[in-house]
Amino acid sequence: IVHARASAALKGFSLEAPPTASLRPEQVLEALQKEPWYKGQASYSSSVPGRQGAKVPITHHLDARLIVALQSLYPSLEKKEDGLLLYSHQSQGVKEVLANGRDIVVSTPTGSGKS
Repeated sequence: IVHARASAALKGFSLEAPPTASLRPEQVLEALQKEPWYKGQASYSSSVPGRQGAKVPITHHLDARLIVALQSLYPSLEKKEDGLLLYSHQSQGVKEVLANGRDIVVSTPTGSGKS
């Protein structure tokens, strides 16, 4: 349903760029904000400069079976005496889900460890 609504809303919308052009997210948002049907839909936007990923141990207890399953799926996953080493956003996500019972959305670039 969401896809169908988005497709209908975007009908005739053009970013005035060749199909192979690489657009930055802020360019897409800027173009959308010029469209009358989009006015007021983005209440907040922010860009954070890229940085090198930092690995930290998971501070929340994980069942041993889950650790074995993760290591079989991701052989390069590091394990230290105090737990698995994950990127900081992964470790924080695990904590939010397991310790705090929250649903999360992770939005990071391709190849940054969302899986």
